[in-house]
Amino acid sequence: STCTSTGFPSFVPLRPDGSESESEVVNALLQEAPASLEYFSRNRRTGERLEWSVSAAALHADFEMSRTIQLARELEAADAEEEEADLAGGAWS
Repeated sequence: STCTSTGFPSFVPLRPDGSESESEVVNALLQEAPASLEYFSRNRRTGERLEWSVSAAALHADFEMSRTIQLARELEAADAEEEEADLAGGAWS
């Protein structure tokens, strides 16, 4: 799902009985240079950050998300180059 307050992807862990927990895990893309991902857990009602142990699976997910960001940057750069070429070639005149 997407966190409504930030627009970042998030998920709500389930309890053993299948009900939703009071926390959510947020995957935030930081717009600083260089762009990076921040994972954190917080209380869904108050927004307060919570202590959170990161598992090996989460570390693997971080690697995969980093690769996704790299691919997105490459596509963005290719799109910018294509747009520049179109402008230079008079495609917008």
